[in-house]
Amino acid sequence: MKKLTSTIVIPTLLISSFTAGYQVANFKINKQNEEDMLMARLNSGLWLEDYESTFITPELEKAIAKEKATLAIYETFSKKVPGKKMYEFVKEALKKQKAEYGSTGCIDKIDPLLIACIIYRESRFNPSTMSSAGALGLTQVMPLHLKNLKAAGIVDNVNKKELLEWQKNIRAGIFVLLSYAKATDDITKALMMYNAGPKRPHFGAKYARRILRDYQEVEEQWE
Repeated sequence: MKKLTSTIVIPTLLISSFTAGYQVANFKINKQNEEDMLMARLNSGLWLEDYESTFITPELEKAIAKEKATLAIYETFSKKVPGKKMYEFVKEALKKQKAEYGSTGCIDKIDPLLIACIIYRESRFNPSTMSSAGALGLTQVMPLHLKNLKAAGIVDNVNKKELLEWQKNIRAGIFVLLSYAKATDDITKALMMYNAGPKRPHFGAKYARRILRDYQEVEEQWE
């Protein structure tokens, strides 16, 4: 009986060890893929046709580069929502929200590229994404914000289904982020609160670093 037990247990342990090793290796590969994905296709050289100019100055070239970086993120990862359409919508929504909040402090530092990085990390540009915690849509807005969003005119009803409409979801995400930015006057703290909530922002420290790192990498890619 002892011999039979050892015959069964040893292979089982070997299989378990192999499975655990595979899972760890696979996790590392997926993590690396996640980190690389944001930058993977920003060297495509597209969107130059959007700028019809026979003489490109260094200033214009730099402006084109930054525009390309922002558009590239949307174009690459947006499957269900047209990238350029979403990009233009984000620019207009952000401009409107900044006008309502007033352009002061760190709010000036929030641009469409930062919103792009948030959407990428939150939903991989899938407008139907729903998290286990209840966050919804492109910017993964929590339904607990619905009352404030309705008061601000961003949603029509206190109905979480509206947060799955990509236009309303983007406006909602921008509204929440700018609310925290105005309260803290610190973009890092605003991102921490966006991720973990205002009562326990320290839990969002890693998230804030990741978003700002993505943002910096994409900007530097085109300098």
